[in-house]
Amino acid sequence: MTSATAFPADLAACHLMLAEKEATLADNARALAAKDGVIEQLEDRVEEQKRELAKVSADRDAALQLAFRKRQERYFDNPNQFLLDFGDTADTRSFVEGIIDAADEQEDTPAHRKKRPRKIRNEQLPEHLPRYEVQLDVPEDKKTCPSHGERKVIGYDVQETLEAVPAKLVVRRTLIPKLACPADPACGVIEAKRPVGLVEGNRYDTSVAAEVITSKYGYHVPVYRQQDIFASSGWTPARSTLQNVLKSAAHLVRPLVESFHDLVRAGRVLGTDDTTVTLTITDTPLPPSDSPKNERALEVIAKAREQQRGSITARMWAYRSITIPINVFDFTVSRHRDGPADFLQGFTVT
Repeated sequence: MTSATAFPADLAACHLMLAEKEATLADNARALAAKDGVIEQLEDRVEEQKRELAKVSADRDAALQLAFRKRQERYFDNPNQFLLDFGDTADTRSFVEGIIDAADEQEDTPAHRKKRPRKIRNEQLPEHLPRYEVQLDVPEDKKTCPSHGERKVIGYDVQETLEAVPAKLVVRRTLIPKLACPADPACGVIEAKRPVGLVEGNRYDTSVAAEVITSKYGYHVPVYRQQDIFASSGWTPARSTLQNVLKSAAHLVRPLVESFHDLVRAGRVLGTDDTTVTLTITDTPLPPSDSPKNERALEVIAKAREQQRGSITARMWAYRSITIPINVFDFTVSRHRDGPADFLQGFTVT
């Protein structure tokens, strides 16, 4: 809502005010006329650019068809057939030159080189594989020539056949000698020192642990499938047995892993990244509360079990040294800083 104009009481002042208003209106009219002229010029320029763009587009399509159609279809008597007028801009000149170079290269390339060379497969069996020989026997009626008598061997043709030998499980029986004093039984019985095994009783060799670890973490074969694989070789272990073997092996290699940790932390700079993994928590054993990282794991797992969740999204961290090509992996139940803080404990930049 506009306010009413206040006119002065003096007539001369009113005339002066009206004159100023008329001058202002005249100035505004001249400004609008100038803007209309500018708008017309811009519209003319837009129309001109549209015409140029349409011409360049048409010339480009013609050049593409000319360059990539069959050879007999793009032949003209004019030797300057590729010197088409695409306009005088830098973009169009570059485009035309690229079309000409591509067409010339395609024209100059021999037909036998345009085809992708066929990859020759090597069907020879690897030389490092062990070999054994089997000599075939010639039938008795072929060993003698009806005209000249016994035939002699002049050489052999060799035919190599690859054989697959399934995994073989064997049981090593270690005889532990027991010695007693025949003169006096009170002297007692002594025996050789028993070897320390991976698990109690030395029932499973470290080679079994290596097979389980390689299958699970190298070939991504879960434990329940490894049961079937071992069963095909004559031994059907319980899933808990294979889990105990994994757990015992983890304790055995922990000093080696810790040494890798120290090597990674020894450098001035290290790289790290994490990826998500799914952790089932239905029967997951709880870690001891001996570090902030494990306390965080206990909190996350307890909360998930309260919510009756069967799994949680955990994290696998990879740490790599830039001075030594070693990757060390660390597992956490969340992306909280407790995990990296525990791993990077002692890491300093000098």
